[in-house]
Amino acid sequence: MGLRTVLLLTAAGLPGVLALLLVLPAVPDVPAPLLLAQPALLLFLLALAGSWAAPRCGFLLRGASSLAARLGEVGIGLALGLCLAIADHLARPAWQSAPGLPPGILEAWTPAALVVGLLYGAVVEEVMLRWGAMSLLVLALWRLLA
Repeated sequence: MGLRTVLLLTAAGLPGVLALLLVLPAVPDVPAPLLLAQPALLLFLLALAGSWAAPRCGFLLRGASSLAARLGEVGIGLALGLCLAIADHLARPAWQSAPGLPPGILEAWTPAALVVGLLYGAVVEEVMLRWGAMSLLVLALWRLLA
């Protein structure tokens, strides 16, 4: 794994970084695209770190599987997400009786939040945390404890 992997992972995350423009608040005297510099840089650096550390830990990027398998994975993900949203809504009275607590998933839903959640949360955070940070952490612990 090398520069090609870093570039592919960064390219996969760029739509999620751009989606942040939908939810970022305006900052006086700062152009909106400039607000994306930090998340884009973090995405690239952690993709780079993961591409360096992951092979040393024995981690691999999952290869392509059949379309039927991918559709099954998407279906399972959608079903689990729906179950969590329903559970959140049903359990809301147990944890949201006091005023001032955050709203449940269904009350706080907006199209922009959905887009950012799908593109940034599902792709960018996975690359940064699972591929980058976790690979570095596993490698550090392995070297320290092994």
